[in-house]
Amino acid sequence: MKLWRQLSLFSLLFLFLLLTACQAKTASEEKQSDLAFTIVPESDIPDNLKTIIEGRKKHEFCLTYETEDMLYLAVGYGTQKTGGYSIQIPACYLTKSKIVLRTELIGPSEQDLVSKLESYPFVVIKTERIDLPVEFQ
Repeated sequence: MKLWRQLSLFSLLFLFLLLTACQAKTASEEKQSDLAFTIVPESDIPDNLKTIIEGRKKHEFCLTYETEDMLYLAVGYGTQKTGGYSIQIPACYLTKSKIVLRTELIGPSEQDLVSKLESYPFVVIKTERIDLPVEFQ
């Protein structure tokens, strides 16, 4: 009986420490502020970045590209069997230690008239240059 109590107490203590450690990590990853950004039209994408995207467009990709004062974030969803896809950006924000960019691929509805040709949906955004790592979600 005494051993059972000690094991129970030890298990509770271990669980408490585990939960506390998880909370500490989560607190440092909390959103600090939204990050202002602009979606870049394909015609305004820097030539070097266009070349990189062209080489990767058939597969999913996430990449960053920096100029002297701007940070470009690009996300591609690879080859899709038809046209009619779009990409939404539900979140782009700063934490204490990183930039977080969340994107979602939106497919065409059954009622949409779409091209039957393969497409390569991607989005490029730009923001002020910030020296933090980027987490793509």
